[in-house]
Amino acid sequence: MVGPVSKSMPRHGFAGRCGVCGKLRFLTRKDARAFARSRFPNAHMNAYMCGGYFHIGHLSRAVLAGRASRAGDSATRGGC
Repeated sequence: MVGPVSKSMPRHGFAGRCGVCGKLRFLTRKDARAFARSRFPNAHMNAYMCGGYFHIGHLSRAVLAGRASRAGDSATRGGC
């Protein structure tokens, strides 16, 4: 039997935690974005790919300043 689900944890598309960084993993970008909008309203969180899953987070300062592209942003996070 699976334990109770916390109200703060996502239900649909949730795929556990990342083994590398410990962030929440989602099956699709749509699921990640929906969770970000519901849990962090007005926070401008972004969904990005890590392995075969998606994480949510803020864009790096380099991307926001125009010094780096979004595509290369995950490389600066160590893959996550």
